Amino acid sequence: MSRTSEQAPVLAERYAHRTLRLRSVLQAVGLTLGGRPGSRHCGRLAMPTSRATLLRLVRAMPDQPVVAPRVLGVDEFAEKHARVLQARYRWLYNGLIEILIEFDPLGVHAADPHALAPEVSSILARLRDARVADEVEQIVLEELHRWYGRRRLAALDRDRLADTTIAICTAWNDFLSDTER
Repeated sequence: MSRTSEQAPVLAERYAHRTLRLRSVLQAVGLTLGGRPGSRHCGRLAMPTSRATLLRLVRAMPDQPVVAPRVLGVDEFAEKHARVLQARYRWLYNGLIEILIEFDPLGVHAADPHALAPEVSSILARLRDARVADEVEQIVLEELHRWYGRRRLAALDRDRLADTTIAICTAWNDFLSDTER
């Protein structure tokens, strides 16, 4: 009489010392608790094993496939918010150009109003630091000095500078109140 035994791949792999179910439980315990704590836990569950075995089983696990994200980018709300904020900054930028053209504290932009772009950009970049009207006036003065030098500042009309400062403060406050809503 011949004895034959059949392989049961669902139960255990060939030459394995553990069933597939026991191996998956030990891997889960090893992943969750690690070596020494996992070994103690398995002893309480009547599955005695060493910490090295748990760690070996975890290391032998295949790496999980990395799934590429479906969509890269910003969500729609953030995009809409960015577009709205960009439109508001554009409105503020255009408002500052109109203010500097209208009040023209140095009297240099009557001929070429498009030459204001660098001044407006630098004023706009520094407005975030201003907390009171005096700081806005100081920013405007510093930027005019930076762009036109001391000789031109000698011709500065203080009343026009005050009107310019008030108009810029008003535009900045309107911008801030619109942004907070």
